[in-house]
Amino acid sequence: YFVNRGILWPYACGLTLLNPNIDESYTLWPIMLNSHVPNTIGQLSGVACISGQGLTAETLVRVGVTDWMALHDIFRTDRDDFFAIALD
Repeated sequence: YFVNRGILWPYACGLTLLNPNIDESYTLWPIMLNSHVPNTIGQLSGVACISGQGLTAETLVRVGVTDWMALHDIFRTDRDDFFAIALD
């Protein structure tokens, strides 16, 4: 229940069951800042949520013509601790 604090979607919902796609590609989910559900403050440009299943730090993921670098939390490497940054 997130009434009095900010939420970072989709991380607030948990990514434990998020896997790569059937063709072994990765879906990039937009990261949105929320104050109270469903009020969105904004979306982080060039930053996306990605499943860490099968990834290591600094793995390059190509989506269309853009390369994305997957990074993880400093000391956590679970599949729900990864994010991707667009390399332009």
